[in-house]
Amino acid sequence: MKSCSLLITLLLTLSACQPAPQNAVGTDDSAAVIGGQPIQKRNTLAARSVVLLELLDADGFSPTFCTATLVGPNTILTAAHCFDKKLIKSFVSFRVVFANSISDSLIGSKPAEIRAGVFYKNHPEYNSTGEYDHDIAVGIFKGSIPSGFAIMAMDTDKIANYGGKNLYVYGYGKSRNYTGKLNEDLRAHTGVLNRGVLKVTPSYTQHEDRYLIVPESQAHICQGDSGGPQFYQSGEVLKIVGVTSANMGPVLPNGRQSCTAWSQATKVAPFYTWIKSIEKKVLQ
Repeated sequence: MKSCSLLITLLLTLSACQPAPQNAVGTDDSAAVIGGQPIQKRNTLAARSVVLLELLDADGFSPTFCTATLVGPNTILTAAHCFDKKLIKSFVSFRVVFANSISDSLIGSKPAEIRAGVFYKNHPEYNSTGEYDHDIAVGIFKGSIPSGFAIMAMDTDKIANYGGKNLYVYGYGKSRNYTGKLNEDLRAHTGVLNRGVLKVTPSYTQHEDRYLIVPESQAHICQGDSGGPQFYQSGEVLKIVGVTSANMGPVLPNGRQSCTAWSQATKVAPFYTWIKSIEKKVLQ
């Protein structure tokens, strides 16, 4: 297995970045975020919790976007690098878009409902080792959650071991891997919510704050999926156990790294208390 110290390419860098009987996460395990199944209807609890996070510049335009999860009436969970001004130099503010496609927020026949972001907080140890460790953040938005969307429960079990387990992942990122060709359109095949299945490496407990996904997974996360949820389901238990962070694929001729290799996610349980404390402090 490759070491986490390998060069990590962020998934963010876009040119523009219930109970089981009710089918909580869906049933098609062959679906993948890359080349997989787009979400057209929010007919599962997991799907109803995923939102598009648009990062805005001073003029109100969105140079990039991420994926996020509803974890409170006004709270989203995402990756800290999505709010990293060193990576997104034009980033000034954000908004939460309740849509299946980024085009719905721009030209959709039924314009998406949008909520303005009012506060965000990256974990204080974010990227402290230079390996995108502690890559987790909280965002607060103004207004209520639209009909058809729902809050997702977070994992609180710090001693749980999900090594070797399958997780469901959702994200608005690329549905096809990079071709590697020079001058490739980096916006191509992005901005539509997809779902898939990832497999956690056996070494889940190696790091307190993060874990790796094996290349042999049915799904592969890529650019734009950053901050998206990784769900675990066992019987009637459904919870978000991870946040999509980065990938470690080989470098292609166009300078991008392939998305069909190792990837990294941030654990949720170790940060549950911190997440709730930020939410309480801001919304009290």
